[in-house]
Amino acid sequence: MNRGLARREIFRSDGDRTLFLNLLQATVETYGIEVHAYSLLPNHYHLLVHTPMAGISRAMRHLNGVYTQKVNWRWNSDGPIFRGRFKALVVETDEYLSELVRYIHLNPVRAGLCRYPKDHVWTSHAAYLSRGKGPACLEVKEVLLRFGRTEREAIQEMDRFVCEGVPERFEEMLRKQRVVLGTKGFCEWIAENCMDGKRQQRGVPLKDRRLRPKVSLKEIMAIVSHAYGVKENSLRCSRSGVRNDARSMAIYLGRSVTGLPQQDLAKWFYAQDANTIGQCYYRFQQRLLREKKLNVLAKTLRRSILNKVKP
Repeated sequence: MNRGLARREIFRSDGDRTLFLNLLQATVETYGIEVHAYSLLPNHYHLLVHTPMAGISRAMRHLNGVYTQKVNWRWNSDGPIFRGRFKALVVETDEYLSELVRYIHLNPVRAGLCRYPKDHVWTSHAAYLSRGKGPACLEVKEVLLRFGRTEREAIQEMDRFVCEGVPERFEEMLRKQRVVLGTKGFCEWIAENCMDGKRQQRGVPLKDRRLRPKVSLKEIMAIVSHAYGVKENSLRCSRSGVRNDARSMAIYLGRSVTGLPQQDLAKWFYAQDANTIGQCYYRFQQRLLREKKLNVLAKTLRRSILNKVKP
């Protein structure tokens, strides 16, 4: 999220909001991020973003910087409009994704801009209810899968869930958390593996919080090869026109667990280039959303890998 400098407005018109969403779509396409919820209020915005290929700092710097330039031209002004660098929380998906969506969708209600979240057209709740008629930058499947088997059922259940209101317990957690939102075990794991222990967590730039891999790719390969009953060498090679699920799983887990650059993974998996790794990772993610058994297997293997993380 980010606020206007001195809490001044960052959106003065619907044209400004449309501009922001268009730039958000361009950011999605350029930096490979996924937007699952948003809320645009007069003096601040909230985004729920997944970064399968990392790069949140670059993406947000681009979004905020280009928006500032373009809106200054629209307003015939100059200078910064945001108070500074964006604020971000790392969120444990399984535990808190739905609660965070509810919190973001109720933002305009808490601000007194509307009575029901669906009435604020610049919050993604209305876009979810529109059944595919929302902005192109919004990815809805990940959230809706948690509320029902069919799209219609999921939308109705999500609307009911959001309108119930944010539990005080969750709001209290948001007030207390500085960098990570999750269970105690998740927070401890992030602190151990992603944070620089020599600096306080608050205000640490993302580039200094990058994951320091404590599980090697070789260990990941061993776990994946055992699960699929194949040789490790087969995970590092690909044949044109032949789908290799075990290799795709290894690439997915290697990228998501270690946080290694795609260039490094391309060398390890003998891929043509970093873009090949990125495309494989993205396609596998889409399969995880569609295939329940594959999703369960990925989570099981991920837990096995994380259990090997040494303090």
